[in-house]
Amino acid sequence: MVGINTMIISPGGNGSVGIGFAIPVETALRIIPELIKNGRVNRGWIEIEALSLTPSLARQLNIAFIQPGILVTSVLPKGNAEQAGLLGGDQRRSIGLGLNSIAVGGDIITKINGTEIKNVLDYFSVLEGSHPGEKYEIEYLRAGKVESTKIVLSERPAQFQF
Repeated sequence: MVGINTMIISPGGNGSVGIGFAIPVETALRIIPELIKNGRVNRGWIEIEALSLTPSLARQLNIAFIQPGILVTSVLPKGNAEQAGLLGGDQRRSIGLGLNSIAVGGDIITKINGTEIKNVLDYFSVLEGSHPGEKYEIEYLRAGKVESTKIVLSERPAQFQF
């Protein structure tokens, strides 16, 4: 991978501990103009909370595992996901998992714009090059049936900008 070295860790300011971070040059070339113009990269967002659905998690939640995807645990009220018809889990049917409570029964997103979504990393990756206002196709499972909807991306919240 060709990359641009963006940071070297140096706890004391003298020398380094030998850890560098790089980003692909293709990413750098795409985002640099936006960074110069706006001081940040403005990516698109789907207003949901979700978890990677694995066979193990499905077993713990006592739900059928049909295929990998991301389990929508909640949708932001009046947000773009709710407007597109996506459903989050039902808090009345939540299950304690470690220190977390997971709402069961939400949609399982399996594709975004034709790209398979097997986990939360895939979800972030497919949205990495997006912008607010773009329309994306979402394919999901609801009650074992494949359904789809279109969603207009919102602006990614600051806490998820990276």
